[in-house]
Amino acid sequence: MRKRISFLLLLCILPFVATAMAWSASGLLTGSIDPAFLTLMACVAIAFANLEIHLPRTNVFLSVSDAFIVFVLIDFGGETAIFLKVATELYGAIHRAILEKTHNILDTLTNVSITIVTIFVTAIAVQFVLGYPVLELADFRNGTLLMLVGALTLIPSLTSSLIASVFTAARGQQSFAKVFRAQIVDALMVCSCAAFMGGLLVVALHEANMFLFVTTAGVLSLLHILFRRYGDEQRKSIERAQKAERERAELAEQHVIELQGYVEQIEAAAKELRQSREKFRWAAYHDGLTNLPNRNRLIDEVKLELAHGQAEECYRFAFLMLDLKNFKVVNESLGRPIGDTLIVDVGERLEAMVPANATVGRIGGDKFALLLPAAGQDHEIVDFAKKVLEAIATPFEIGEKQIYLAGILGISVGIGEGEEAEDVLRDAEMAMHRARERNRGFVMFERRMLTHAVSRLQLETDLRMAVERDEFEIFYQPIVDLQTKHIGGFEALVRWNHPTLGRMSPDKFIPIAEATGLIIPMTKQILSKACTQLVEWNSRSKNVDPLFASVNLSGTHFGHRGLVGHITSVLDKTGLDPRLLKLEITETVVMENAEAAISMLKQIKELGVQISIDDFGTGYSSLSYLQRFPIDTLKIDRAFVRSLEDGRQNGEIVRAVLALADAMKLSVVAEGIDSIHQLHQLMVLSCEYGQGYLFSHPLPAHEFRTLLDDPSRWETLMAGNSFSILSPTTNNVYADVR
Repeated sequence: MRKRISFLLLLCILPFVATAMAWSASGLLTGSIDPAFLTLMACVAIAFANLEIHLPRTNVFLSVSDAFIVFVLIDFGGETAIFLKVATELYGAIHRAILEKTHNILDTLTNVSITIVTIFVTAIAVQFVLGYPVLELADFRNGTLLMLVGALTLIPSLTSSLIASVFTAARGQQSFAKVFRAQIVDALMVCSCAAFMGGLLVVALHEANMFLFVTTAGVLSLLHILFRRYGDEQRKSIERAQKAERERAELAEQHVIELQGYVEQIEAAAKELRQSREKFRWAAYHDGLTNLPNRNRLIDEVKLELAHGQAEECYRFAFLMLDLKNFKVVNESLGRPIGDTLIVDVGERLEAMVPANATVGRIGGDKFALLLPAAGQDHEIVDFAKKVLEAIATPFEIGEKQIYLAGILGISVGIGEGEEAEDVLRDAEMAMHRARERNRGFVMFERRMLTHAVSRLQLETDLRMAVERDEFEIFYQPIVDLQTKHIGGFEALVRWNHPTLGRMSPDKFIPIAEATGLIIPMTKQILSKACTQLVEWNSRSKNVDPLFASVNLSGTHFGHRGLVGHITSVLDKTGLDPRLLKLEITETVVMENAEAAISMLKQIKELGVQISIDDFGTGYSSLSYLQRFPIDTLKIDRAFVRSLEDGRQNGEIVRAVLALADAMKLSVVAEGIDSIHQLHQLMVLSCEYGQGYLFSHPLPAHEFRTLLDDPSRWETLMAGNSFSILSPTTNNVYADVR
């Protein structure tokens, strides 16, 4: 579109161009200028076209060729000037096409046409305004040259600016006024300089003033050289700036590439982070081995069920916690890989047998959980539990092995009222432990289980405080020499003076102490008190043979690495003769790990302490191990002593134990002697020591002192004399649970 407009405008001025060219040709043909001289002037004009001065900080170029053409216009007329201008414009177009490898015929014709019209209008206007030909104005002595220079400045400036502004505005690039203001300023600068320099050349030639001519030419040359050097410096500066800009652009591009690399790395890291987040989220809610929901996910599912129960009346769901009874044996005997495979198979079997809306999860270890929505009535839940146990009881095929498992289920039923998800899981686990205690396949949670658990937890807390406050009291039960009927020693038994519940028997707190590990600091206190009391009584006793003390050791304490150090510390602190201390260990404890027990018993014996096997006959002692045990005493369990009155068979068992002890050079203590008949039987069997309620109940220290003050109180026991059996004056607590 713009090219079409430019072409139309060019057509509009072509008549003027044709008129100017015809006028120029007619003048040249009728003139007196020699063609050779005209050719020479054309060559000079072309040569001068290469001499340009670029005005700093403008787009204006001053050409010596323009000054020469003004000179020709003044001295030789407009016809010659038009010819020379056409020659220089054509040269410039060819030069640009060669150097810049660009050529636009339309632009070249437009520029040539504007130049021709400008010179033609200038020559005609000067002649019209001043009233005589331009050639006659060379008579500068009458002062008209200055008028000519002014006319040659204004007329071409206005003409070229008007035509150029029309072309530019018609193309739609800028407004006419804006283009004209810019064009007129540049045109005035170029035309004024060209007219001034052309006038100087005319004056110099017409006055034949070679000095002025040379000076003018020198000044022009000097200006050209100075401006050329300045232009070169400016160009180099621009080139350096452009080079620096290119380097900055390349550096920026490099930075952009690096930044893109960083962005890609960040995006990759972000992608990995998202993937890791998803993995962590999956790991947070699923079991790593079976991919089943874990405890966290199960809690969320239970929360949804509780919310359902709150929204819907009579809604019930069941949460079943499953424990594999003998998985530990399988894992230890067949190895961890087989155990892991078995766990996975259990999870898959459970998933295959539950309803579609049920959830199977793994709590951890060998514990699984099943969430049964809309569980229905209790009998339906029980039927489902039985199916789960049957599925677990079906043998598992792993490789060539058949593995049998048994399950224990704890069942908690949720209704959504006043319950928390953690409470549902806790109740199911509590029921599962109750099923294990009762050796049953499943147990449904009952509220009293929680009450019992809370009471046990409170008792555990109180027991910890009791150990710190030393609230335990030692009761002493005499161990009597059955031949002399004198006290040979005593067994130290612990009682707890609870701040609010009063004196408690051992069967209430000893199991808790063993389960929590509190039995170890408790035994250290008992051992210290018993040894201290024994040292005191032996120092006051008039008996020839000193008393000995028997103290019970739990299985937990017996397996503790610091046991020997504890015993040594107490002996050093109290100054007790080690031979007067007997440590009682049950037969079951020493047979759990016979080899480790032998090592520990030897370390204790090296201290000089005596060792007694308690409750002998109730366990599964091997005679080979019994011979290796470094023991001193066997204590016959009260069950065998109590049954002496029932028949001959039990009497033979006691006789066999006594014979075994005699063969191994061990002393024997019979526990639980409650009647004279039992005492008589044991004396007939030559049992060395005995203890039981027939002699005395366990007594506090100040009451046990009464027995020590009357050493002959049991001497006439077999003669039928009357005597009183001492029992504690405070709350009668007879249970002897170690």
